[in-house]
Amino acid sequence: MGSGRSGTSMVSGTLAKAGYFMGNNLLDARDANPKGFFEDREINQINEDLLAPVVPKRLNLPGSTRLKLPVSALFRHHPINRQRWLARIPLKTKIPSSPEINGRINKIMHLEPLEPYCLKDPRFSYTLPLWKPYLKENTDFVCVFRDPASTVSSILK
Repeated sequence: MGSGRSGTSMVSGTLAKAGYFMGNNLLDARDANPKGFFEDREINQINEDLLAPVVPKRLNLPGSTRLKLPVSALFRHHPINRQRWLARIPLKTKIPSSPEINGRINKIMHLEPLEPYCLKDPRFSYTLPLWKPYLKENTDFVCVFRDPASTVSSILK
């Protein structure tokens, strides 16, 4: 666990090299993370789907093309799909789930080979309570901290 751009990929990469199962469909490495993200697409999408109801949607204003600034510049605090790891959600917000999402989580947790495993997604900072009932009883959690100014600088970059 940890904020995006805080070093979680570095820690997860170490665990992946040690033989931990990271998922069946990992995000591809790219310039932002040339050694890889070590994040499974389905896990990310489950967490995106969990956050969707609690993250305000971006507004589409009539005539927005006539504005000098793009509408996205006015509403940057409303992340869209695949950007919800950047969301600011109040701490006491109840994040709902559904039987369909619970089934998807259950399916992930019954993949083989799954031990030892490492599930990584910055959205877990919000969604972990919904995953905990499906995790093995002896699951350990690693929380990565990085200097906040460095993390913010990396996010903005």
